Amino acid sequence: MAHIPSSILVIDIGSSETSAFLMDHVDNRYHVLAVGSAPSTPYAPIFDVWQGCLRAIRNLENLTGRVLLKADQTLITPANQRGEGVEKMVMTTSTGAQPKIMAAGLLEEVSLTSCRHLAASVGGQLVDQISLSERSSVERHLDLALKHRPEIILLAGGTEEGASRAVLKTADLIRSVCQLIPPGKRPVVVYAGNQKIAERVEKMLIDLTMVFPVANIRPSIEQENLAPAQYTLAEIMASIRTQQVAGLAQAAERSHLPLLPTAFTFGRTFRYLSLANPRSRLPVLGVDVGSDHTTVADALQGELRLNVLPYGVGYGIENTLNLLPLEEILRWIPADIPAAMVRDTLYQKTIFPDSLPIHEESLLIEQAFTRVLLQLALARTRKLFDRVGSSYELIAAAGKVISGAPSMQHSLMMLLDGIQPVGMSTVILDQNHLLAAIGAAAGIDPVVPVNALDNTMLPTLGTVVCPVSEEKTGKTILYGRLLYDSGEKVQFDVKKGEIKVLPLAVGETAQLELNTSYRTWLTPNRLAAVNQFRVVGGWCGLVFDGRGRPIDMPDEPQTRMETLRRWMREIGIPAQPAQVAQKLQSTESSGS
Repeated sequence: MAHIPSSILVIDIGSSETSAFLMDHVDNRYHVLAVGSAPSTPYAPIFDVWQGCLRAIRNLENLTGRVLLKADQTLITPANQRGEGVEKMVMTTSTGAQPKIMAAGLLEEVSLTSCRHLAASVGGQLVDQISLSERSSVERHLDLALKHRPEIILLAGGTEEGASRAVLKTADLIRSVCQLIPPGKRPVVVYAGNQKIAERVEKMLIDLTMVFPVANIRPSIEQENLAPAQYTLAEIMASIRTQQVAGLAQAAERSHLPLLPTAFTFGRTFRYLSLANPRSRLPVLGVDVGSDHTTVADALQGELRLNVLPYGVGYGIENTLNLLPLEEILRWIPADIPAAMVRDTLYQKTIFPDSLPIHEESLLIEQAFTRVLLQLALARTRKLFDRVGSSYELIAAAGKVISGAPSMQHSLMMLLDGIQPVGMSTVILDQNHLLAAIGAAAGIDPVVPVNALDNTMLPTLGTVVCPVSEEKTGKTILYGRLLYDSGEKVQFDVKKGEIKVLPLAVGETAQLELNTSYRTWLTPNRLAAVNQFRVVGGWCGLVFDGRGRPIDMPDEPQTRMETLRRWMREIGIPAQPAQVAQKLQSTESSGS
């Protein structure tokens, strides 16, 4: 019988905050006892991330009353008979810059597409792409390699028992790239192509750089298999970051498993969660909005689509603003705030990414930006993976801008506006980056994610029902009744363009009988007019979003702001935004 660790400590080192998670195995289940946090310390004047880890662990000791550190500040592991220390410790990190990646494959729509999917899983910046279908000169690729100095080269191509000569020719080009770059700065090579020639490719390159052969990411034209390569690439990415971040290499030596990127362990959790219900036909979705990156994890039956994008609500704001006009953000602000003030507030956030909104207008700006950021991240991810649908069985969100909102209703509103899901979904909030920690602990024991959704530290916002409708605004699109387990029944209807909330407490379940209008659908099967569901409640109750997909907002500014304020009231957010315009006007008047 396999040994089950009695306790696991997970430490996540972020760019601004370091967190320590303590998990204990009690009554055949893992429970998260507490989370301790402290500012990260890779920068001046400390330049040692382990000091931030120690502070987070000390906070954890204060919260739990449990001794984890010796007098010399080393971790007690394994746990002793007095109950001090932990049995296992693992570490993750989200610090460091985007890795520069060169991708090489045979065909644009086959192996090179899979290389792009693989690079996206670590937030890689693709500095060059090589394929047989293009006619770029060899000199061009060599010039780009000298200019950008890629840190990783992904080489794929050839299905199993497929092409080999063309792959070897591409490997020869990569050899030329490595020869041009000085030793010590040469990129590592991940070979994920035809396994029949894996040894030959390795021999061609091993005298110049490190080569990591992995399973073919495209074993057949129709099949993509990213998981083995994703794990290897995640380890390489973490290793690169140990050279970039002060003290990270020494801290990682204390871990029982190799250091991994936080985004990878976040995605791993959703891969496990997607396997929890073998009969589910809908994926699970995770979004993590950070300071400099946003991670999107979309998984169905163990197949994970992971995308780490350089858009964030701190350092990553500028990248987002370079892609979207400011008008897109202004459209989601329910108050008349000048464009110059919106721009200045956002750029101020790039200088002080840990700052919190202290005025109502700065809160509205930050939340409007988050909505647009989520829309961009989801659109880019769906396009990258050629995913059309937006229906999810489960939606889980992390990131301080969402989890630290003034109320649960604020959090849910940002998610509904940003993700715009279709159908019926359960929405949970990850307030402490617990889902990434769970994925890290799964490397010690794979059963950890099975217990994840039962943890009280992952509050359920509620079940959301989001139909697609071709009806006109104001027409009834949903009508039905909710049968509570107590026997109480509630009749209701939902009009196009409104949000309606029915009370359903956290953990409470009920039977939902739902009918749709002639031109309204909850599922891709447009013939399904009558539906019965078992729904679960949450902090925001049972929420019906009747605004259609995509959400259609009025073009006239004043009408649009009034509509946004009405939606906020309908979901349960106090109608404070109207006061912002009055305050701004009075400020301008007094200044003049």
